[in-house]
Amino acid sequence: TKKYADVIIPRGADNLVAINLIVQHIQDILNGGPSKRQTNGCLNGYTPSRKRQPSESSSRPH
Repeated sequence: TKKYADVIIPRGADNLVAINLIVQHIQDILNGGPSKRQTNGCLNGYTPSRKRQPSESSSRPH
C-alpha cells in the first residue's frame, strides 16, 4: 500500500521507463555504487543531500 511504499510508480507495471530507471539504479548500486561522473552538481541525476533546517517539517504531508 502507499502507506508503506518506498517507491510509487504511476501506472504500475505499464510504466516501463520508470521500472527500467529503478532497475538501472539498483544495478549501479550492486555493481559498486554510482559512477564518478558528475554533471551540474548532480551525481547520476540525483542532487546531493542537504541538511534539513529546523524550520522544515520532518513529517510527510500524506
